[in-house]
Amino acid sequence: MSSGGVGDTDGYTIITDVRQIDFNDEAAVMAEIEQFAETYAYADIEHALVITPAGKVYSLRGNDVVVNPNIINHEELFRSIVVHNHPVEWADSFSPQDFALFFERGLLREDVIFGNQHNIMRYDGIVIDSSVARELYRNAFQEVRQNAMQTQIPLELEQLETMRQLSKTMKGLVFIENPR
Repeated sequence: MSSGGVGDTDGYTIITDVRQIDFNDEAAVMAEIEQFAETYAYADIEHALVITPAGKVYSLRGNDVVVNPNIINHEELFRSIVVHNHPVEWADSFSPQDFALFFERGLLREDVIFGNQHNIMRYDGIVIDSSVARELYRNAFQEVRQNAMQTQIPLELEQLETMRQLSKTMKGLVFIENPR
């Protein structure tokens, strides 16, 4: 378990910065998110920004396929805001792992940035665990693929289409595309 300090790593992700913020200052939180989006929208490796209710801002650097917010103490992640990028080379919306992490850690909000895309996920429904979230995602993904086969319309961004489907069928899920 990480102490949550600069330099801590799990072999895939490293904490590169820790600073303070007023979690209740919406303008300051949004400024952090916007700065992250501008900096990492076209990055070739994954990065994350974690803003905790305790007022800590963690900057994380991953690799070309993963950045792991679980490097931060699990209690600190609860009701946090997690923002991360997907490298544009294989960019798409929330992955099954992103979706499960959201429910596993009880996040308040999760954002994903990829190229000129910015997606946000929030949830205000009944509490579900990550195994149920994984199953819901898998079912929506299969439905999206089946629909593409039937209509013969190619899927360019499978994860984005899966999130759109989930937002239609999952009560309490709020999915926002390109909020700017």
